[in-house]
Amino acid sequence: KLLDPGTPQVSVPDVTNMNQVRAETKLTQAGLRLGNTEEQASDTVKAGDVISQDPVAGQTVDQGTEVNLVISSGKPDVAVPDVVGKDRATAQSELGAVGLRAKFVVRESDAPADQVLETDPPAGTMVTANKRVTVYVSDGPETVPNVEGMDQAAAEAAITKAGFVPSVITDPNSTEPAGTVIKQSPSAGTTQPAGTEITIVVSAAPTEEPTPTETPTP
Repeated sequence: KLLDPGTPQVSVPDVTNMNQVRAETKLTQAGLRLGNTEEQASDTVKAGDVISQDPVAGQTVDQGTEVNLVISSGKPDVAVPDVVGKDRATAQSELGAVGLRAKFVVRESDAPADQVLETDPPAGTMVTANKRVTVYVSDGPETVPNVEGMDQAAAEAAITKAGFVPSVITDPNSTEPAGTVIKQSPSAGTTQPAGTEITIVVSAAPTEEPTPTETPTP
């Protein structure tokens, strides 16, 4: 296109990486006008800033020419990776690799400790970059507490608190004080699914034999 010799000529300023308001101001100061704008995702230019311009910077054009801008809408959306079944550290690494943040929430489960149970949003969901994804991880199988030597009430409370169900058997032949737990099954320190029945054997008070009364001699 031949330039009109009667129209003042101006050089197009560089407005890339400026926000749209500042870019428009600079174009106006140069004797140009803001033309069409469109949004486009960008990994490198932050949201709201100019990615590219047409005409390009340094080109000589008629005063009043419109300059079209492409504005960044921010980083492109990413798919939530499938981390279910993986451990906590792996999940955090894989989410971070695609620009997402992890928020871990421990949930009651008999799956191995720190194993990922599910994510919110679920795998495959397209989300904005830097979004926080809630990752639910297992607290692991429960550990059976040691209740031998405790009294029955304290033992039952400890078993219930640990997520198990106490079952009581009494032993009338025990020499331990009445109400004392003398044995338990499963053993203390083993891991069991929540809700497992823990049997405790409790010493019962021995039954005293009646003392025979002497019959007076006639």
